[in-house]
Amino acid sequence: MTRLLVLALFFLWSALVQYGDLCAQPFLPPPGPENNARFVADVTVPDGTVFQPGETFTKTWRVLNSGSVAWEKYQLFFSRGDQLEGPAFVEISATPAGREVEISVPMKAPGLPGVYQGHWGFRTAEGRPFGGSIFVLIMVQGRLPDDVQGRLGNRPVLYLDVDGEEPVISAVSADGTLRKGLVRTIGTGCLTCVGSSSAVWSPDGRSFAFVALDYNGTDSVLYRQELEGAAKEIIRMPSGLEDPIWSPDGKKIALLGEGRIHVVDLASRSNRTYSLEAFRETRGRPGSRFTLNQFRWSPAGRHLLFSWGAALVLDTESGRIDVISRHPVFSEWASDGNGVYYIDLLFQNNDVEEFENWGGFYYRPLGQAKPVELMDGPGLMASLGVTKRDLASAALWPGFFTVSPDGTALAFLVRRNKVSDLYLYRTRKKVGIDFSRPERTIRINDLPINLEWSPAGKGMAGIGEAGAGLGIKFLDFESGSWTTLAVIPPHETVSAIYGLAGRKGISWAE
Repeated sequence: MTRLLVLALFFLWSALVQYGDLCAQPFLPPPGPENNARFVADVTVPDGTVFQPGETFTKTWRVLNSGSVAWEKYQLFFSRGDQLEGPAFVEISATPAGREVEISVPMKAPGLPGVYQGHWGFRTAEGRPFGGSIFVLIMVQGRLPDDVQGRLGNRPVLYLDVDGEEPVISAVSADGTLRKGLVRTIGTGCLTCVGSSSAVWSPDGRSFAFVALDYNGTDSVLYRQELEGAAKEIIRMPSGLEDPIWSPDGKKIALLGEGRIHVVDLASRSNRTYSLEAFRETRGRPGSRFTLNQFRWSPAGRHLLFSWGAALVLDTESGRIDVISRHPVFSEWASDGNGVYYIDLLFQNNDVEEFENWGGFYYRPLGQAKPVELMDGPGLMASLGVTKRDLASAALWPGFFTVSPDGTALAFLVRRNKVSDLYLYRTRKKVGIDFSRPERTIRINDLPINLEWSPAGKGMAGIGEAGAGLGIKFLDFESGSWTTLAVIPPHETVSAIYGLAGRKGISWAE
């Protein structure tokens, strides 16, 4: 009896303790119903789809009801951006919580070429918005005026593109002709597994070359292709090669590799390799965070100039390497091909994070130890009307100044806050440039990267902003127009490669 009493008291005590613990906990009401939505996929009209002016289409999204409330008489409504003649709202089919639904909206492409983006939101039957928004991003295919096409020519611009989720190489012409997916991953290899995957034109414009990593990941494969033909393998080389460039006579292609330069003879399909091992100290000095900002043959086709955080010239006949600069510069061939122009980039205490100033504009004859100063840094800044803030934004991106294909013009692109200024100068027969008198100054309402001269030197193509994606844009020097003719839809890998602006993303003249 005593034992039973003890057990009874023990259980009573345990119950009281548990009741006390429960009473000590705050009361939490069960969660209430929640409205939410999550984008799943574009069923039709993927981002960057191209339409003709005035063309009608239907945009369909697949969406998940990710909340805890069934959708009854809910709506998708236009919230901001380009409505594209769509209705103010459409009804969403009844959708239980946790289920997916497809929502379609009829739309019409505008009459003018360009990139258009419209955002659409969700709301309840009572009109309460929820769940963020989804969007449509289209491009209306345009063409440049006939007189502009005549100046810029009919050779299309080649560029790294994306078709759905597949990286491809596409081409767009000044007349608006778009050839999407000239080169695809299937049949060639990974187009985004090397630093530079875009195609580059041969000097005569009859074919282009590109590099892909084979499916085993062991070889870089150099291909050659005509605009209307199929890719033909030229040679297999060690993986990691990038930035193919043609010699002026079209008989060789040079490529960069880790610690090496490769020169491929197209007739014999042989590869000659030049080691850069002796210049590892140069590569590791201040500027090691810099991407390549120049890799180009000399006009005579004997030397190769390349610069990143330093600048070197390789004589492909003797194998001799001439050090132009052991610190960060922007470089370019002089029009005579006998020397190199470069602009010093000065940093505080050899720290590439602390940009200080320009050190001047120089000409360095090949084979000579000392450069010729053509203008000091403050003078060059004054002539271009730039500030230290402008220079700092330019310090880590390439394409700052380039010589035209025929060597008669020099272009400086100064990126400012939200606009850019392009200064065009005529080069002299003798070394030197009159910076006080630009032949033309063009204001661009954009921050272009990867500018490339037109074959005739009367315009440029570049990559600029285009809604959520990137635009392939044409600049006509005479009219000053900066026109979008193709769009690259948002894609993480492709955007990352274009973000490394030193990598060659487009090709027009070479």
